[in-house]
Parts: sequence; structure tokens; C-alpha cells
Amino acid sequence: LDEKIQEADCLSSELIVLRAAVDSDDAVTQIARDIEGMKRMHRMEIEVLKKQHAKERDDLANTYENDRASNDDLEASLEEVVQLVEAEIDANGSKAKELKKTKKKYGNNNI
Repeated sequence: LDEKIQEADCLSSELIVLRAAVDSDDAVTQIARDIEGMKRMHRMEIEVLKKQHAKERDDLANTYENDRASNDDLEASLEEVVQLVEAEIDANGSKAKELKKTKKKYGNNNI
């Protein structure tokens, strides 16, 4: 009978160890699942951030191109204004020369 009691105690101890191992395995399995879930969430967050970054980069590129086109238009307009001013200066210069000639011809007092 003592032998059977010792065997029962030994089996009981082994059962406790096995239950702890099973509980530990369940905990490890749950932790592994949690880690995989976090990894999936991080991958999704990274994808969202990549898409946002790509959109921001495209928006910046479009803004840059629009600004550059606008600057080109402004530069062309400015060049056109400069040409008009230079033409006006030339025209006024010719008129001034004619006026000087006229003043010389007719004298300063009459004009």
C-alpha cells in the first residue's frame, strides 16, 4: 500500500509539472500570437506611412513644378516689360535728339 501511495504521489508531482508545462506552453503560444499581431499592426502602419509619404512627395513635386512654371511665366513677362521699356527709351532718345537738333536749328529762345 505504501508503494502505491508513493507511486500516486510521484504521479501527482509529475502531473503538476506537466500541467505547469502545458500552461507555460499556452502562455508562450499566446505571447507568440500577440507578437505576430503586433508585427502585423506595425507592417500595416508602415504601409500607411509609406503611402502618406509618397503622397506628400508627389504633392511637393507638383507644387515645385507649378512654382517653376509660374516663375518661368513671370520671367518671360519681365523680359517682355524690359524690352518694352528699352524700346520706349530708344524712342524717347530719338525724340530728344530731334528736339536738340531743332533747338540748335532755331535757337534756344524760340522753343
